[in-house]
Amino acid sequence: MQVQESLLRDIARLIIWYPIRWLVIILPVRWGYRLFDFFGLLHMIASRNKAKKLDLLFTENYGKNSTCNTKKYFKLHYRDRLQIFYFPRFRRSNAWQKIVSIENPSILDECKKKRGIIFLHPHMGLIQLQNFILYSRDLNIMQLGFPDSEELSMIGTNIAFRKRLYYESFIPGGVYSIEHFLRPVIKWLKDGNCILTTGDGQGRKDFRGKYKVFKFLDGYYPFPLGAAKLACFTDSIIIPIFMKEEQDLSYKLVLTEIIKPEDLDYNIERITGVFIKRFENFLVEYPWCWHFWDSVLEKTLFSHDETEIKNTIEEKLNG
Repeated sequence: MQVQESLLRDIARLIIWYPIRWLVIILPVRWGYRLFDFFGLLHMIASRNKAKKLDLLFTENYGKNSTCNTKKYFKLHYRDRLQIFYFPRFRRSNAWQKIVSIENPSILDECKKKRGIIFLHPHMGLIQLQNFILYSRDLNIMQLGFPDSEELSMIGTNIAFRKRLYYESFIPGGVYSIEHFLRPVIKWLKDGNCILTTGDGQGRKDFRGKYKVFKFLDGYYPFPLGAAKLACFTDSIIIPIFMKEEQDLSYKLVLTEIIKPEDLDYNIERITGVFIKRFENFLVEYPWCWHFWDSVLEKTLFSHDETEIKNTIEEKLNG
C-alpha cells in the first residue's frame, strides 16, 4: 500500500516508533499483530474513499466478501510494516512459527544439488518472514533490495528509515542493495547459494533495470526481467514462492514448481511469463495479500491500454 507523506503521517511515525514500539516489543507476538490490525482498521476508517474503491475492485473481480477483503488489505499493510519490531526476537528464537509455516518443503531438496537458486516472489503477505523460514532450512540466503529514503520527509528519513534499517539488520542473510555492483551476487549464485528477490517491481514508477509490459489480470502491467536474466546468466534455477493467508493471522509460504532456464530455452520473457501466470492464480484466491493494489486503483502502473504503460516506462527510464 502506498501512503502519501504528510504532517499527519509524521505525527503517526513519532507515536508508533516510540510509545507503541516500546509496548509491542514486550507483548506476546500474536498480541502485537492484533495491535497492528487495530491501526489498519483506523487507517481504513480514515481512508473511506480508498476503502470504497477497493470494495468495488474486489467485488468486480473477486465476487463477494469485498469489505472483508478490504479490511484484510489494510490490516496486512500494518502487519507487514510493523512486524520488524519482532525481528530481534525472531532471530533469537523461532517465535515466527506462531504466524507462518511452509508448504511443499520437499522442493527444497533441489537446493542440495549445488546449483544457484533464485526464490522469486511478489509483494504478498508478510514477505520478510520468508527469510526466517528459508534460513531455518539451513540455506545460505541473501535478499536483494533497495533501501530508499528519497521521497520521505525529514522525520521519515531520520527516524523511521534509520530505525527500520537497524531492525532489518536482524533479517537472516542480510539485504544486498541492487544499487551496488551485481558481481558479488553472480558469484554467490554460481557458488550454489540462494537469493530472494521480488518479481513485481517496486509498486511505483521507480524502474531499475529492464522491464517489460505483460498481460496481467484484465489489463497490462510492467514486470522486471532481472531475475530471469540473472538465472540464465548464472545457470541458476528459479523457485517462485507466494505467501498466502489461509486463516486469520495464519500464513503459509508456498513453494511452487521449479523453473529451469534450459527447459524454456533460456528465454527471459517466457521465464517471467511463467512466474506471472502463477502469481495471477494466487491473486484469484488471496487478493488481499498483494501489497500493490494502489497502482491498479490509481492507474499509475496498470492500464487497459498496453501502449500507455509502455510509454510510462520509457519516459521514466529515459527521463
